[in-house]
Amino acid sequence: MGRTRRKRKRRPRNLLSPKWIGELYSWIQRLGFKPTSVLRLACTPASGRGIVCLSNIEAGDVIIDLPSTLLITPDLVRKELNMSKENLSAEEILTIFVLSERSLGEKSKWKPYIESIPDVFDGLQCRKSVRLPRRLAQAIDRWNAERRNVFSRLRMFFRGRGIDLNFETFSWAWSAVNTRCIYVEGHGSTLAPFLDLLNHHWKASIETSFVNNHFIIRSNVGYEAGSEVFIGYGSHDNRTLFLNYGFVLDENPNDCITVELEHLEKLKRSRNIHEFARKIEFLRQNQKFTDQTGFTRDGATWNLGIVIGVLQEDDEDIWTGYLTGEATADKSDWCELLARIMLEDYSLSVPDPMAQKLLEIEENILRSLINGDAPRKTKEI
Repeated sequence: MGRTRRKRKRRPRNLLSPKWIGELYSWIQRLGFKPTSVLRLACTPASGRGIVCLSNIEAGDVIIDLPSTLLITPDLVRKELNMSKENLSAEEILTIFVLSERSLGEKSKWKPYIESIPDVFDGLQCRKSVRLPRRLAQAIDRWNAERRNVFSRLRMFFRGRGIDLNFETFSWAWSAVNTRCIYVEGHGSTLAPFLDLLNHHWKASIETSFVNNHFIIRSNVGYEAGSEVFIGYGSHDNRTLFLNYGFVLDENPNDCITVELEHLEKLKRSRNIHEFARKIEFLRQNQKFTDQTGFTRDGATWNLGIVIGVLQEDDEDIWTGYLTGEATADKSDWCELLARIMLEDYSLSVPDPMAQKLLEIEENILRSLINGDAPRKTKEI
């Protein structure tokens, strides 16, 4: 009884009340936003700020009731900015919207929303000199290359309108869109004032619908007063969350630390694997090298089990048995050795705090597989 009583009296964590949140809240209410529960901005561990509830939320309760006129869709932007002919992605169109409205300053009718966007986005740009696991480094390189390509296209767009767009301002707007837009059925990628203050968690479960021209979000899970309220962006691992949204989560069940060919090359030298090249080619032809070929918190994935089985076995007839599940490999010793090999990728610290946390989470998963215990929780940022 005492424990239950303490839970009910839990106080909200570090509520925030910057000027912009009051202006944003008043603005969206004037335009038809219906506050269905007491939600307030607060300091939160994973991403720095989020939304907490001041009263209990029950499963099935509406947590967001936003008039559809406040949804910033690509079609709305095209209409307002007369962009009917441009061949641009939804995210590029929304980036143009953010840049255009920011340039208007006090004249922008979306000013309260633009001012709610953070001034800085951390965790999305890693320095090239930093040593990272190869697949993560490649993903960062692709992200940066895409950002450069989009900048080139949007710079041409703004030049046609007499505006000289600089890379720093563009990067801020591009990060804002990619970290805050949601997918709305019938509209695609969309910006939604206030709604985008809700952070992602893998435990969140929501249902969305349109009712009387309002965008409604119901929570399928309950929250105690003082708890942070979440929505779900999808079943993303921490690398995806880091690259696309700039944060990571402890105990993320979607994490999979991918095995690279270079790891298997080192394994070959330790285990004297025969006909290594032919076995690798067989695995490639059967598409067993994917993002899901690696280690999760529960151990080796199905794909990795097949990879290790084929590498252990010289009889090609048995390889097909591994693919179909008719044969299984004794992989415990090999998994431990492979995890030790992969740990060599995590020998250096990086200057970005969120990137460092990502690496610590992955390192803890690998160490737990070797030691046979649960991964340690990393420090909150």
